[in-house]
Amino acid sequence: KNNIGEDSINIVGSNSIIENFTVINSQSDAIDLDFGKIVFDKITCKNSGNDYFDTSGSIVKGNILKGENVSDKLGSFGEGSDIKIKNINGKNINIGLASKDGSKVLIDEISLINYNIPFASYNKKFFFGNSLIEIRNLNYNNIDLEKILVSDYNNVFIKNKKYETKSSNKKILKKIYPNS
Repeated sequence: KNNIGEDSINIVGSNSIIENFTVINSQSDAIDLDFGKIVFDKITCKNSGNDYFDTSGSIVKGNILKGENVSDKLGSFGEGSDIKIKNINGKNINIGLASKDGSKVLIDEISLINYNIPFASYNKKFFFGNSLIEIRNLNYNNIDLEKILVSDYNNVFIKNKKYETKSSNKKILKKIYPNS
């Protein structure tokens, strides 16, 4: 609660199990997982100044991920991460899910309310492979499909249907990282 460090929690190169964890008022990333494995039941975050759940080269398997008032990405999954989460709920966020740099993200069910970009699949670092987001169950009433960002060679599948609209990687990077 009320962490002013770079990450409220940073797990590096570890195997972790989390049952019920809450982060409140994180100045930067709420949870940062680098080159580790995590299994969780429920993780909640309220008020994150940057990303809520940020991974690099990690394996994640979880049940419930809830986030509210996230300044950047609810889930920022990169550098070849393998993500499987059953249920995600996000409210008042900038970006719902970002799969980048060879990451594979599989979500059984997701609900987003009040967001700028629901999903983005792209390359930030050119030396990584293609990324994927696969959403098995989605209520189209609360997701604007026109706001999904997918660059060439990356993919977003929603209910087994491939999302076809593509943007150049350069345009996506400008939208997601406008100050870079």
